[in-house]
Amino acid sequence: MDRNNSNVEVLVLDPNGTNLGNMSYKSAQQLAADRDLDLVQVNKNNGELSVYKIMDRGKWQYLKKKGQKKPHSHVLKEMNFRVRIDDHDREVKINHIKRFLSKGMDVKISVQMRGREKANPTFARQKMDDILSELDDLILVKQRKSSGALITAIIRPKQGTCNAAEENGQENQLKATGTAAV
Repeated sequence: MDRNNSNVEVLVLDPNGTNLGNMSYKSAQQLAADRDLDLVQVNKNNGELSVYKIMDRGKWQYLKKKGQKKPHSHVLKEMNFRVRIDDHDREVKINHIKRFLSKGMDVKISVQMRGREKANPTFARQKMDDILSELDDLILVKQRKSSGALITAIIRPKQGTCNAAEENGQENQLKATGTAAV
C-alpha cells in the first residue's frame, strides 16, 4: 500500500481488538498518535481492505520474539551400575531413576563390566534385566544395546505414570523413615 496516499481506506482496530471501522490511513495514523501508540499493519494487502491495529509496536515485537523461543531439548539422565553393586546402592540408584521418570525425563541405564567380569557378560545382562523388571510398570524401553564391556538401555516413562512414580517414592520413604517427604 502506498502510505503517502492519505485517502486510502483502511480498517482500524483498537488495542483491545475492537473494530473502529473504515477510515483513511492519515486519520488512523492521527488516532494512533493521539493515543501515543503505533499503527501496525496486521494483514498483507491482497487487493482488499488493509487491516491496521493501534498498538505499542515495541511491545508487540518483543512478545512475538519471546513466543518464538527455541524449545528446550529433551533431558536424558544417565545412571551407571556395576555388576557387583551392593543391594542398598542399587536401590538408591533405582529410586533416583524413579524420580527422574516422575519428572518425565528419559534415563540411560548402563551396566559396566570390569576386568574378569567381561569374560562372562551373562551376569551383566541379568543385572540389567533385574533393574528393568523392577521398573517395568513405569517404563517403556526405547533401546537396548550391548557393546564390549557396557550394556545400555534407554528408557522413558509410560504415559500417565509420572505422578504415580512420585507417590510410590513418597510411600517408600514413609515406610523407611516414618515421615513423609515435604
